[in-house]
Amino acid sequence: MGYQPNRLFTDPLSRWLVEATEPFQDLLLLLRPSRRFVFYSQYQPREFVPEFNKPCFGVLAYKTDPDKRPQIVVETETISDALRQCYLENEVLWIEIFEEPGGLTLMCEHAGVKMSLGAPVHKLSKTIAAPLSWVREKMAQPLGRLVQSYHERLLREAVEMLNPALHLECHHQVPFGFATGYRKDMPKTIARAALDVVVTIGYRSDPDGIVLLPIKIDLHNSHQDDPYTVDKDRQMQSYAEQIHMPLMTVHAGERPEEYLFECTTLDVPPVTVYGRDKEEWARALTPFVREAMRYIGRVPA
Repeated sequence: MGYQPNRLFTDPLSRWLVEATEPFQDLLLLLRPSRRFVFYSQYQPREFVPEFNKPCFGVLAYKTDPDKRPQIVVETETISDALRQCYLENEVLWIEIFEEPGGLTLMCEHAGVKMSLGAPVHKLSKTIAAPLSWVREKMAQPLGRLVQSYHERLLREAVEMLNPALHLECHHQVPFGFATGYRKDMPKTIARAALDVVVTIGYRSDPDGIVLLPIKIDLHNSHQDDPYTVDKDRQMQSYAEQIHMPLMTVHAGERPEEYLFECTTLDVPPVTVYGRDKEEWARALTPFVREAMRYIGRVPA
C-alpha cells in the first residue's frame, strides 16, 4: 500500500504541549482547527490575513462544552501582524509558545494586558496555567465554536464511545490539506476546506498523532443544491481516492432520519443508520474505524 497517513506531531514541542495540557482534567486539546473557527461566525478580517484559513496548533476547550468553544488558542509558529491584530481587536485569548536555548517562552496579550513567561520544559503546565486563570475567572470569553452542527456533535459522541477500546481522539474543522499532509499538487480550492471531524489515534497509543479517519458530514442542503459546494465535495473525494486516503462521508438517506455512512477506499460496505441514537452511530462507525486501523498497519484492539 502506497498511502502514508499524515502525522500531527512532528517535533518535540508538539508532544510537550500535549503532555503539558493533560493535567487540566476539565479541558481538551483539540488539534489543528482552521483559525477562522476561533472567531464568531461570518467574521471577515478588514485586511488580508494569510493564515486565516490555515490551522493553529490547537485550542483548549472544556470537555463538557458540546460546542467545543476555544477557550485558549495555542500558536507554535510565527504569526503575521495582521492575524495578531485580529486576535487583539476581537479579544481572542491566544498564547504563543516557542523554544529557545534556555527553555520555553510563552507570550500572550489580551484586552490590553501583556504576559511573557519563561520556563523549563517540565514546567510548561504551570506556564499555561497562568493565562488559563483568566478563563477560569471569566476574564476572557470565547467567540467561535469548533462543533458546527448537531450531527457533528452526535458523531463526536459516537467516537468517544469507541475511545476506551480503540484509544481514539476526535478533532474538528481541520483543513483538508492538513489531514492529507502537504502535497504540492493539491488544488487550492480544497486544501483549506475544513473537515467536520478528523479521528486520530490517541497520543498515549501513538505519539505521532496519526490521522486515522477524516470524516465529512454532507447533510446540509448545500451539498445537493449549491454547485460550488457540490464541486468541492467531488474534488475532495476524488483527491482522497487518488492518494488512497480513507475519507468517510455521512449522507442523508432516502427516508427521514436515515443516514448513510460510506468510505470508498476501505473494504467496508455502506452502513445505514436510522435515527440519532449515539450508540447506533457508534456501532455504524466501528467497522470503518477498525478497517482504517488495519489499512494503515495498526492492529485494532
